[in-house]
Amino acid sequence: MISIRYAIVPKPILRMLYVVLFIMLAGSFSFVGFVQGDEEQDLNSQIQITQEQIKDKEAELRKTEADVNAIRSQSGSISYKMRLTQEKLTEAEENSKATAKQMKEISDELDVLQEELDTKQNVMRSLLVQMYKDQDISWMEILLSGQSVDSMWRVLAYRQKHSDRLEREVQDEMLLVNDLEAKRDDLRYYQDLVEKEAQMYRDLYNELQSEQVRIAQEYAARMAKQRQLQADVEGLNSKLGGLNRQLQEIIRRKANESSSGPSNNGGGDTSGGGNTQPPAADTGKYNIYINGVLKGEGVSGPIRVSANSGILALNHPYGSVSCDYSHHCYRGVLEFRSNSNVYAINELPMQSYLAGIGEVPSSWNMEALKTQVLAARTYAIKNYTKRQNYYYGLRDDTYDQNYVGYYKEIASDGARWVSAVQATDKQVIKNGGEIINAYYHSTCGGHTLSSAEVWGGNRAYAQAKSDWYQSEGGLKSYDAVSPWSYKKWGSATINDDQMVDLINATLYLSQNVNDPQRQAAIYSPSAGGKMSAEIVSLLNGKDFATLYGDLQNVQSVYNGGTLTLRADSRLTEKVRVTGSNGTVDLDGEVFWIVYNARSPGDLTIYWSNFWTSVKEGGSWNFYTRGYPHRIGMCQYGANGRANAGQSYTQIIGHYYNGSTVSSVSGYDTMRVGITRVGGGDNTVQAVGGGTLSVSYAGGGIQGAGVVRVQKL
Repeated sequence: MISIRYAIVPKPILRMLYVVLFIMLAGSFSFVGFVQGDEEQDLNSQIQITQEQIKDKEAELRKTEADVNAIRSQSGSISYKMRLTQEKLTEAEENSKATAKQMKEISDELDVLQEELDTKQNVMRSLLVQMYKDQDISWMEILLSGQSVDSMWRVLAYRQKHSDRLEREVQDEMLLVNDLEAKRDDLRYYQDLVEKEAQMYRDLYNELQSEQVRIAQEYAARMAKQRQLQADVEGLNSKLGGLNRQLQEIIRRKANESSSGPSNNGGGDTSGGGNTQPPAADTGKYNIYINGVLKGEGVSGPIRVSANSGILALNHPYGSVSCDYSHHCYRGVLEFRSNSNVYAINELPMQSYLAGIGEVPSSWNMEALKTQVLAARTYAIKNYTKRQNYYYGLRDDTYDQNYVGYYKEIASDGARWVSAVQATDKQVIKNGGEIINAYYHSTCGGHTLSSAEVWGGNRAYAQAKSDWYQSEGGLKSYDAVSPWSYKKWGSATINDDQMVDLINATLYLSQNVNDPQRQAAIYSPSAGGKMSAEIVSLLNGKDFATLYGDLQNVQSVYNGGTLTLRADSRLTEKVRVTGSNGTVDLDGEVFWIVYNARSPGDLTIYWSNFWTSVKEGGSWNFYTRGYPHRIGMCQYGANGRANAGQSYTQIIGHYYNGSTVSSVSGYDTMRVGITRVGGGDNTVQAVGGGTLSVSYAGGGIQGAGVVRVQKL
């Protein structure tokens, strides 16, 4: 399928979340979308795909576990720094308090001294006034007063002595006051320094706390990814076991049946690689061997290999050619160059490229096959030069389209697929006279979404389209046979207490969905988030039990405000929660975030924003509808519509709004980047024997057998 395999993440939520968590998960998981066929080859193909998916998932899981350990170590380092900073801050604050206490004591002492000084200065002023007056008394006044001169002099001497003593005391106390004021000034300066130091530690602590929140969020994202990858591996292993059991049953059933083997009448021009411009130069150097003998030493690339049989086997065991999903065979030319980002480039006619597209089983309805061919051809032409900087157009994997090569033609019912390619030669999908970007996906779950709803930006041909129809008094989707039409992701269950916890976390996050601290709090406790009781405490009397009583029911509210599916139902807008004392509607997007970040075990509703809540056996379960991006043509839905009698032109007109089937000229040759097999040392053999032709800058070699291209 087309490479845009991200789950549906509404744009406001993308801005809110650090969607490293969710984008990483979406970008890491892809399904080709095959259904179970009724032939051994189809099952072998699915088994091989599943084994490769398990291998990829396990490798990614190991990397994620390493990331988790690294983040855990980083978190420990931050916690240690925060502890040291807190100790320094506590010490600085205690010093500040001690200094303030000393300043208070000095101020109190200064107040007492000042009071004593004021009293003594008042006495001195009185003595000085009296002494001044005494100095002006005449002898006549002394005689008239009846006092002796000696007595008068003694009074004057006493007053002078008392005044001198008071003056000395005042001077001493003034010196003490000055000392205390200087000490107080020193303490005030020291307190300012201590306070600045404390503020520095506060700022540092806040920075470390913010970093700790960021690390906790990243840790939660990696842990969520790790849980999902573990679930993916378990699911794929389970799927593999089921496929192996089916294959064994088929082998037993067919053991006594005669079979002439699959037909080998694959379509498409087998001339291989015609109508191309000379390839661009490559500075890489290569050794060329034929049957183990060095025939070209240190030659310049690119190296191009073709066969007169028209079909090439890449990296098969020497002398053994078996074209199946794990042994890759290609029509046309295989080109090896050092200035690209793939193992090899397969250059072949457009029709042969389409004959090798492995997006859907060849056993499907012919009208569905034609629909897929047109979507694949339209996408290929629209993106014809997508990767021209690497000297090819499209990749062979789900970054573009699933290209499996010649095996598709010879696999079970391969002739039917080739017939669909031939019957629609040159046909593409246009809208307003322009070739569209023909997005398609596995399963829409009853309704597609518009490009504006998922990625933003309106595309006239990529509008939301219903895939529901009436059946037995209710709605049924055309893709109902798809394993992703109605699916619970994960094996864990949710009891009433866990559901109330998810509801409380949603209530808490809804108060300020953009607050990083709230976002960090709603992660699962094992990832650094808050426990259930802590969330209740944070709600401060506004938790679900306090406001609405005991949990009674949880219902999905679809677009349009309905609790039941309608023909236009395509997403879950709200979650209606009923308690014994009332009902509350939670925002569907916020609940979606909380569920994925906080739900127990391996549970997730990440893969779609269209889900239904169900209580089964005492547990709450959520089933998603559709996979993955739900834009454009729905592959399972197309087959369902074809089985209902619709033609491929009708199916295309439905899924690609206002579009029609038209013809296009040119685009006869396709260059495909091969990512699934290859390396710096490759072998090529001709399928069915025959002569191989090897060309390179300034020369060429021919021979039969095995060609080895060794990059130096």
